[in-house]
Amino acid sequence: MKAADGNPVHLYCPTNFAPGQILPAHQQRFGDGIVYLFHAIMMRRVKDPRYRKGHNDGFVGLKAPFLRNIVGRHAWPRISHLAITNGLVERDERYCVESRAKGTAFPVPTPRQDGNCGN
Repeated sequence: MKAADGNPVHLYCPTNFAPGQILPAHQQRFGDGIVYLFHAIMMRRVKDPRYRKGHNDGFVGLKAPFLRNIVGRHAWPRISHLAITNGLVERDERYCVESRAKGTAFPVPTPRQDGNCGN
């Protein structure tokens, strides 16, 4: 994957994720979006002090408007749905207006992988 300026983009990807083995052929175009979702979860866990302290249940809040801008506003609902229905991420359905967003987490601990994410 390359950025608009041509430089490579490095994203977190679990070792057990291979879009070609998990997603049906007609949905494999969403594989890069799912990888970005994984990356967003991991970066939030690493960078946000609310999640680093271990005072949470593993779920992190993600900003859907930001993710829609990155992966596409029409693709985001499909990416989110595919990741949840295929067991790649879990969604915490606890939601409170203006105080708590739905959380997203990995279902099991996943080791880091450098490389091409099984493509």
